[in-house]
Amino acid sequence: VSVTWFGAAAYCNWRSGMEGKPLCYSPTTWDCSFTAHGYRLPTEAEWEKAARGSSDERTYPWGEEIDCDHCNYGLCVSHTVEVGDASYAGGASPYGARHMAGNVGEWCNDWVDENYYAVSPSVDPTGPASGDARICRGGTWFYEEYHARCAARSGYTPGDSYDGLGFRTVRPTGES
Repeated sequence: VSVTWFGAAAYCNWRSGMEGKPLCYSPTTWDCSFTAHGYRLPTEAEWEKAARGSSDERTYPWGEEIDCDHCNYGLCVSHTVEVGDASYAGGASPYGARHMAGNVGEWCNDWVDENYYAVSPSVDPTGPASGDARICRGGTWFYEEYHARCAARSGYTPGDSYDGLGFRTVRPTGES
């Protein structure tokens, strides 16, 4: 938590380097190479798929109702909790990913562009090529249930950081 988008991308490069994987982010332009099989931030589409599973209709990762037994939102505990906190195991996504709703908003690789999905590829969109703000998904511990929905999205400038903003990494499987 309290990490900028740049810090999250730098962590992805560091982790890739530590494991001998190719770096996904250019340390000069911060562009992402989707053909590199190192760690990176998920695209917005990947994040939403991990949250919803195979259902495009699911409101929250676990279903339709929300309460403090499923996720940390709306001041349930008034601070973030560790990702491994078993008290929210019932809020896992169909793929078993925890804290996809509530707890902290998560940086995605995508730039914000409200018109992007009208012109994007229908399969595996990687987001706009540029912008002023990056997408964050998942809500946070101090937002109400509306922001914890799988479809909720927000944008922050890449240099922003606060205690309700964090990240998770992805690493595509492949030859590298």
